[in-house]
Amino acid sequence: DYAEREADSLASTLLVPLEVSDWIKSRIPNGKNVISAARKAKVTPGVVVGQLENSGVIPFGKLSFLKRRYVWKDNSECPVEK
Repeated sequence: DYAEREADSLASTLLVPLEVSDWIKSRIPNGKNVISAARKAKVTPGVVVGQLENSGVIPFGKLSFLKRRYVWKDNSECPVEK
């Protein structure tokens, strides 16, 4: 829906600057280039992978090995890596 698309758009521009987004989209979307883009944007590679998935540049799950998963344990305010 409209609100979801607007939220996705806002998040993408806040997390990954346009020049970095354009840079990664102009290259082969592989692990090395995603890591380089993440460093330029000062975010984790998983954030860049998510942006590439949401924009349709790569299929969902293609570079999932670059994503980190977290879980919240009972009575914990801080997640731990899964």
